[in-house]
Amino acid sequence: MRRAAWQINETSLLLKLDHAVVVGELPDIHILYWPHPWRHSRIKENSFFDYDFKNVTMDSTLADSYKLHKSNPNFQNLPHNVLPELDRYVNLYNAVDGVICTLKTVMVEAAIMGIPVLAIAFSDGIHSLTMDTLIKNKHLNGMSDK
Repeated sequence: MRRAAWQINETSLLLKLDHAVVVGELPDIHILYWPHPWRHSRIKENSFFDYDFKNVTMDSTLADSYKLHKSNPNFQNLPHNVLPELDRYVNLYNAVDGVICTLKTVMVEAAIMGIPVLAIAFSDGIHSLTMDTLIKNKHLNGMSDK
């Protein structure tokens, strides 16, 4: 299994966010799940499609590659077979009020569009390469103390 930096069990996070909206802990919002186009396998992560989300939908342009990835661990998420049209990015950013993500280029893209970003920087208790451990890497020395 390939391991990538910044892995986190995204499905469990989406379930928690969905539940928080249902019980009123979060306002009446809708969450658009946009899995990374070159997503790597996750440990013990159920498929998004195993659940009946009330307030979360997956971006339709990434659903097929997500399903292929979940059903075939050898499926290669490469730019030529996964990357959405670039015009779609602008339309998505114009339609959202905020972005929740790990430290990815989407943070910079959202910031350029003036959209608030909440960075996921905690452990999911499963993956070893999460932001709370990566922030301690030597090349980021001193940044976590600020």
